[in-house]
Amino acid sequence: MAFKRLTKKRLARINSEMRTCGRKKKQRATIAGIVELAETGEYLLVYGKKGVARDAPNPGIVKGAPEKDETALAALLREIEEELEISSHLVKAKGYGGSHSVRSLKRKGGFWRKRYFIFHVVYSGDRDLIVNTDELSDYVWVAYEDIAERLAVLQATRPEKFKVLMKVFKDLKSGKRKKKARVKKPPSH
Repeated sequence: MAFKRLTKKRLARINSEMRTCGRKKKQRATIAGIVELAETGEYLLVYGKKGVARDAPNPGIVKGAPEKDETALAALLREIEEELEISSHLVKAKGYGGSHSVRSLKRKGGFWRKRYFIFHVVYSGDRDLIVNTDELSDYVWVAYEDIAERLAVLQATRPEKFKVLMKVFKDLKSGKRKKKARVKKPPSH
């Protein structure tokens, strides 16, 4: 699924699906964001403190559970601010990449699966970030061409997560190519 533009109607549907996630689908709602650095077009990968094994790298994207009565977008902006101390006024939501179900490593709240609601946001601040060490161990800005190599470690430890992340990055990139292709060239004289 290509990333879709965020409209009020789409956001209302996302919020509704997120709220009913635990009751109807027996999954834990998790809001996630692909963060793009406006200056370079690079993407943010974060490394969680809690890997499959303590010494195993666990690359991923910014994510977290929404709080009670919180909208999906508000939850994402809060998670970005909590994990990386990025002010929400430096982040602009650009699109929605759909929801994806992934097996959880730990049973949280009685659920063994997480439903990721994935957004694309553009960050217009400085590339040097402050990592909340209670949440993350590290981060890296990565060119699209290097994403697969950086995420490859997940193939053995978290194959579902690897497939979902590769799919959403591919969908995001293919949507950007289509937009560039649609730009009309001025007639030549």
